[in-house]
Amino acid sequence: MPLDDMTYIFAIRLQDDWKAFVVIERKKIEEYREDGMGSENRGRLILRLRFKGKCITCHDHDLSKYMNAWDRILVKKESLRLF
Repeated sequence: MPLDDMTYIFAIRLQDDWKAFVVIERKKIEEYREDGMGSENRGRLILRLRFKGKCITCHDHDLSKYMNAWDRILVKKESLRLF
């Protein structure tokens, strides 16, 4: 699988409860990174996700549309082709 096709899943936990998951493609993270999202430490990207109500942000970038966006990675049965 090419690296550009990768999808990241970030689990958001608040105290003892899993609140949400952010499902976002690597390409989109790179676009946001070029626009100033995140910081670097020793060549690694550091993302600080903030969860407030139904909104998730990272360095003023709204990531809410990626919250629990499982349709970005799940393959639907109808789209499978059998050989």
